[in-house]
Amino acid sequence: MGRARARNDADPPIFSVVASLSAHDRKTVLRILQAAQVAYALARFPKKQVLDGAGDQQRLGESIAATRAAAADLSAALRDRTSVRWSDLIADTADEEAAWWIAKKVVPALFSELRPLVADEPEAAFLPAAPTKPEPRPTRLPRKKPGQKA
Repeated sequence: MGRARARNDADPPIFSVVASLSAHDRKTVLRILQAAQVAYALARFPKKQVLDGAGDQQRLGESIAATRAAAADLSAALRDRTSVRWSDLIADTADEEAAWWIAKKVVPALFSELRPLVADEPEAAFLPAAPTKPEPRPTRLPRKKPGQKA
């Protein structure tokens, strides 16, 4: 069994941020993340596959439009506390390239910034996990040739 880790002063104060969310903001954050799920999933596929399919293209546009509509209800204070590019999300996605860019750049930022704020909600268990950066691979040392000194 693993041991509980002692809280370090360097740990981010997530619980203070979660507790300070209003009930309206909590519901709005959940609606934003639920609406963005389709765009998040489609962004995992190759660009050509998504943009060439009329159905996928329509679902991407609808997901971004629903996310944009849900984000309009978010309080300005919460928007200011996050590093999400809200102006890019709210921008018009008349063309498919803009919708793809939002799905690839803005939507993952939504999940990484907003999902921890509602992590204690039961509905958040079904949301995609925030993207994580892979750990760097250790570099391999060159092999020694036989007879070579260290």
